[in-house]
Amino acid sequence: MIKISPKRMYGLEKIKIGNAEVIVSDKERTLVDLIYFPKPVGGLKNAFDILKEQVAAKQVDTSKFIGYASQFPLVSTRKGIGFLLDQILFDDKELLPLRKTIEKTSLSNLFDLKSRKGKINKKWRIIENAAAP
Repeated sequence: MIKISPKRMYGLEKIKIGNAEVIVSDKERTLVDLIYFPKPVGGLKNAFDILKEQVAAKQVDTSKFIGYASQFPLVSTRKGIGFLLDQILFDDKELLPLRKTIEKTSLSNLFDLKSRKGKINKKWRIIENAAAP
């Protein structure tokens, strides 16, 4: 029998399966993690595509997702998520909490490439160093 613990932290929760406690994430946290660690799905472009599909299908609580993204410790992940949500035409007001977290940061590459050549996106403080998703 699966028991869900009331302790939740930032999209994670402990559940008990038999005698073992396991930490699982909700969909929104899983999508943030997917942008951070995209290799299992074939890279960042594919991770962006999955996120776009989930948002378009209204399978994501976007407010919760933006909240989780705003708390994510790696600034380049926050920037990439903001850039993508901007590309799929999110309202600036919705993205404001996320934008505030990257205001005073240096430029980052959108894609994990060594090249620093590409269009500079001042809003998200990134270098679009590969074709936009």
